Amino acid sequence: MPLHLLIVDDDKEISSLMRLKLSREAPHFTIATADGGWDCLEYLKLKSVDCILSDYQMPGMDGMDLLKSLRRQGDEVPFIFLTAQGNEEVAREAFKNGAYDYFTKDIGFAHFARIINSVEQAVRQSESERAKARFESALVDEKNKLEAVLASISDGISIQDASYRVLYQNQAHRDIIGDHVGDFCYTAYQLSDDVCEVCPVADTFSDGLAHTVQKVFQSGGGPVELEITTSPLRDSTGRIIAAVEVARDVTGRKRAEEPEGLFRALVEESLVGVYIIQDDKFKYVNPRLAEIFGYTQEEMIGKMGAVDTTHPDDVELLRENVRKRLAGEVKSIHYQLRGIRKDGTGLEVEVYGSRTMYDGRPAVIGTLLDVTERSRTDEEKSVLFHMLTHDIKGPLTLIYGYAEIMAGDLDKDQLDMVGEIKKAARRISSLIDDMLALSSAQSPGFRLALVNVSLDEVLRQAIKDSELPASDMDVGIELIIDTPLPELYADKVQLSRAFGNLVANAVKYNRHGGEVHIHAWADGGPTGKVFVEVSDTGMGMSGEDLPHVFEKYYRGKSAGHARGTGLGLAVVKTMVEAHGGSVSVSSEERKGSTFKVTLPVRQ
Repeated sequence: MPLHLLIVDDDKEISSLMRLKLSREAPHFTIATADGGWDCLEYLKLKSVDCILSDYQMPGMDGMDLLKSLRRQGDEVPFIFLTAQGNEEVAREAFKNGAYDYFTKDIGFAHFARIINSVEQAVRQSESERAKARFESALVDEKNKLEAVLASISDGISIQDASYRVLYQNQAHRDIIGDHVGDFCYTAYQLSDDVCEVCPVADTFSDGLAHTVQKVFQSGGGPVELEITTSPLRDSTGRIIAAVEVARDVTGRKRAEEPEGLFRALVEESLVGVYIIQDDKFKYVNPRLAEIFGYTQEEMIGKMGAVDTTHPDDVELLRENVRKRLAGEVKSIHYQLRGIRKDGTGLEVEVYGSRTMYDGRPAVIGTLLDVTERSRTDEEKSVLFHMLTHDIKGPLTLIYGYAEIMAGDLDKDQLDMVGEIKKAARRISSLIDDMLALSSAQSPGFRLALVNVSLDEVLRQAIKDSELPASDMDVGIELIIDTPLPELYADKVQLSRAFGNLVANAVKYNRHGGEVHIHAWADGGPTGKVFVEVSDTGMGMSGEDLPHVFEKYYRGKSAGHARGTGLGLAVVKTMVEAHGGSVSVSSEERKGSTFKVTLPVRQ
């Protein structure tokens, strides 16, 4: 059965290459193309597709915005990213927003078979999920209606049977007390072995009337003052079969009645903006928040709302985030939006907020930072990254891809020339990757995307990536693992880049017919260390070169005619140290070099 695939990429040459390759390797695909996110949305108004294969970086509307727009519209069409920017953080955001898969535009697209397989699996899974959703919707529709009503109530609601066992809790009740369905209420609330001395539920079961008491509940976040009202739940004969409990958090109201003292002083003197919003108005702003927007506290409190200090294009984002907190859909929220000062100038602000009680009613409280300068720096860096990953790596991908297609009908001399084209493209691509890795690691906001990583898998992939140049030089590569290697809590992309550079260097600076030995072992224990040595039989280094080998752009005298950028070992040192590890080197001229990496198992 034919599958209708839509390729979205602002680079028409890349789209043409992908369409050509896919039509050859997957003739059962019918393929259309769109020049960007907006073109994709217009196309989908006219035709339906089975799967979308989209670039990430595109002008106007990038791939992530396109994915979010589709999901907001309720369109669950399978969506797969194919991008030049191989980044674990972007991949996680893609999956979080509903992408089915994520591929990088590796030079030559050697993974086309995996892309085709992923498209087919995505379509099959989508069809299965739609059928399942229709079936489940019919079963839970009535139940959802009832729970939606209870969940929309901001007070905590629970139902307890005659033995004081909790039968039901709405979300607000679980937020206050914790999830205790099936537990005895006195055990869950007071860690008691019997009914509490003052228990409104017991009174309701005794006399069939409503009762209200106030209690202090010790939650994980500290003491919570509750106003608890109970009433009877009767069957058709009038017999009491359960009690309904309504728990209202009055902690905020109680605290508002207490002297503010030191706490108000801390807020008033804070260098961070602090606000309280209720009924779409600022009920409180501290001096710093008023200063950020160019007003006085008197001008803002009770007279202005957050909408008045927000850029018109971000007002809906603001309103939705306030609504979610007031409705109890989220406990807290952290986001960035554009603001407007009193003089009309714009700024970027970072907002953190949560739900609270103010004067006995729900409100939003939070902090606000002016991040205008930081955003400007991030934007400039983003332009550079876009140029490297999109405007340079894109043409490289075309060069390499068309070189592969040309190779099918060439004689030996022409094949050699095509091979040189591909090698040159790989060298430039490797240089760009190293530049991006160093730039990212040296930026103030750099953070590793930490996951559990198999070091064994990383080393074997590094060897596989160097198989072709090793074959050209008749260099043998041997991997020896002395002890089972524990998983590392690490950034897989950056760790793979570091070991990939070490193995590639060991091959590049080797002699023809030489050897590369990779030796790995662990010292045992979950908090121990792992060690990896990469040794070669190449030209080695002089004592003059050794102190400088990890410096950016350093090219030692021993490098000879081997081509390099002087960035590879700088990337190794930067990424290893970012993981809390270390790297060292020992070498002897004309006998080879050994690089030793030490990494902690847990950080």
